[in-house]
Amino acid sequence: KVEGALVTNVVKNSPAEKAGLQAEDIITAYNGSPVENAATLRNAVYMMKPGTELKLTVIRKDQHIEVPLTVG
Repeated sequence: KVEGALVTNVVKNSPAEKAGLQAEDIITAYNGSPVENAATLRNAVYMMKPGTELKLTVIRKDQHIEVPLTVG
């Protein structure tokens, strides 16, 4: 069972694009906190101040990678 937030598209010049996120990535955690679904991640990021740095845990093509991201 994989939980997380599926990236369906990446907006040009967005923090996600700058961080290197790609369509079909699955974000499973931010700063070590699990992501149950897209709403969980959206709500958590919404409460953060711009400039906050995150470390996202992402599944990409069956590999777990860490992606640094700065909230816009």
